[in-house]
Amino acid sequence: MARIIAILSDFGYSDNYLGIMKGVIKKISPFADIIDLNNNIKHGDIQSAAYQLQTAYNYFPDNTIFLCVVDPEVGSERRAIAIETTNKFFIAPDNGLLTPIIQNEKINIAVELNNPKFQNKNISNTFHGRDIFAPIAAYLAQKMELDEIGKIISSDTIKLMENLPKLDDNSIEGKIIHTDNFGNLISNIHLDDEFKKKRNKQDNSCRI
Repeated sequence: MARIIAILSDFGYSDNYLGIMKGVIKKISPFADIIDLNNNIKHGDIQSAAYQLQTAYNYFPDNTIFLCVVDPEVGSERRAIAIETTNKFFIAPDNGLLTPIIQNEKINIAVELNNPKFQNKNISNTFHGRDIFAPIAAYLAQKMELDEIGKIISSDTIKLMENLPKLDDNSIEGKIIHTDNFGNLISNIHLDDEFKKKRNKQDNSCRI
């Protein structure tokens, strides 16, 4: 049985881009099980995409492949990458989208997706979702290994999100990164940040 592919993108549903990506996947791996995680990310909103991924991936079965295409730097020198953790796979542009995975999971292997054997023959400057990311997801769904598909890289070289919360002894400064369908405002501040702030204050009080 093929692995599950969960798609996270900013393609929306008014154009055929998402459908084309699914067609590419099915052409290579006909029995792949494709799930739409969220394809209505605001165009180019990497932080919102990272949040969506962070709050979802643990609810999926082991060996799920997360195909993440929010790529405002498409056509530039940014890398296309894939990583394997203890029990999941993640494919994305190297633009910070995978920050929560890098920070919270053990990375077994990371690769740069630069092997033309596993890409479409003619690579578009603007549609790497179709020509690079979707084919890789399809081959992974057939249980290929990452080191067969790309060049091994150090996970330490993967780009992390900018504008992370700023902590000092008395405050945490963050930003709103997502507004859900119910009007809830989601910030990039987590409980761990609050605990760090409290711990810092306690440490300071001990030194005074």
